[in-house]
Amino acid sequence: MIVEFDGLTVDYGLSDLYNLRHAYCISIHKSQGNEYPLVILPMSFSYRVMLKRKLIYTALTRAKQKLIIVGDLKAMKFGVEQIEKARSTLLIQRLLENKK
Repeated sequence: MIVEFDGLTVDYGLSDLYNLRHAYCISIHKSQGNEYPLVILPMSFSYRVMLKRKLIYTALTRAKQKLIIVGDLKAMKFGVEQIEKARSTLLIQRLLENKK
């Protein structure tokens, strides 16, 4: 497969195709550990459950050169104010029960 990146063409063999991803839209979760030249971050109350400080931080830090935030400023403010509490699970209790 031959792919063009801003005028530069690159040949990919079958074993290299897994390296290619459509990046026109990718989730914050899937982008973790990567950087991109441009990140467009939509902020909307439609996704209120996703408006969390840690997730917003992750989205912001994916931008290598340019970050564009579009949407509702109130949604951004709300999300930044949402500090997640430590998760409350029964994991330790269940592990101890299984140990017996």
